[in-house]
Amino acid sequence: MSEMLMHLALVGAFSFAVTFALVPAARKLAIKLHAVDMPSNRRINTTPIPRMGGVAIYVGVMAALVLQMVGQNIFGWSPILKDSSTIDLNYAGIITGLT
Repeated sequence: MSEMLMHLALVGAFSFAVTFALVPAARKLAIKLHAVDMPSNRRINTTPIPRMGGVAIYVGVMAALVLQMVGQNIFGWSPILKDSSTIDLNYAGIITGLT
């Protein structure tokens, strides 16, 4: 496995793990804040469904970006978000734009 592919797999697995770990907390927060999709005649769900899973996904993506940034700056990983060595990535801009 190439080094870049290994880093990509590590960043992806880290993002998955963070998201997977935060889903129960996002569910509890949604229930506490009453951000729940309640059943009705117009809906398919028969039980209340929490609606804050996107928060866990967002944090997982941000954690992956931070891991990649740290890997590049501290461990010397090659950038996985670009294919040219002449382009410099602005991670703060990427994170701001995604937010």
